Amino acid sequence: MRKPPCNPLPPQAADKLATFEQQAREAEVLAFDCVSQIGAMQKQSRAVRDYDEAAALQSSIDKMTATRQAHQSRVRELAALVAALGHWVSALPADTALETIRPPAVRLLKGETLVEAVDRIRADLAEAQAELRAVLSASPSKADLRKTLERRVAAMAARGKPKLAVKAGELSIDFADPGSFTVGASAQHLAATLAWLDPLAMFKKLEAELDAVTVRGLTLSAAQKADRSQQLTDAIERLELVEESLISKAEAAKQTIARRPNASPAAVLGVRLKDRVDRAAAAA
Repeated sequence: MRKPPCNPLPPQAADKLATFEQQAREAEVLAFDCVSQIGAMQKQSRAVRDYDEAAALQSSIDKMTATRQAHQSRVRELAALVAALGHWVSALPADTALETIRPPAVRLLKGETLVEAVDRIRADLAEAQAELRAVLSASPSKADLRKTLERRVAAMAARGKPKLAVKAGELSIDFADPGSFTVGASAQHLAATLAWLDPLAMFKKLEAELDAVTVRGLTLSAAQKADRSQQLTDAIERLELVEESLISKAEAAKQTIARRPNASPAAVLGVRLKDRVDRAAAAA
């Protein structure tokens, strides 16, 4: 038996999800009605002998077929949207708290239509997402690489440290390699022993090798990467909210703009995790 959701959506978001479900059912009914009308017209056309009348009927059939395809496309779009939203909600941790967020104010550029505005926002969104991917995959700065090198040498020295013990009145010095049965383990253990013998000398040698390494592409320090990633994440969240606001505005004007398959469920439903709300308020 399916467990009831532990964190129901806020009323406004729940109503929006229910609206999507209703729209999907309505589009399905309209598509079925088109199929019935097409069938009736095709049956009628078989009995028509007049060329002009037959051509007019075929034109009507073609138009109705295009309408049916549009309704069926809408059914698929809404079914996928409802499924994605439902999956997102059901995957939230049980203690998640969601809050409704006010949609951002949107302004059209001079002479811009709603469709053009959505295209513009989506272009900005794609650019921000591409930059975020680049930032997340950026190479560390040389300064950060040196810090990593220091940690690696210290870890190697710790692994290479021998174990001393007194057993049966005798001093035991054990340089045993714990990974001796692993391919390449002996070389690694030797390097660890050398690091233990003189960690500074090993670091200096490796640092000289690091200086000769060419780091290609974007390089960022850990702090720069964290800051820019957060800036871009916030910008993407805002752009997705603007996109949804424009689509909702179009729907209110009886104009349909398909949502992206990978649109943010939170943005579509107009909600945000409560801890994000609290952090945003604290930062304001």
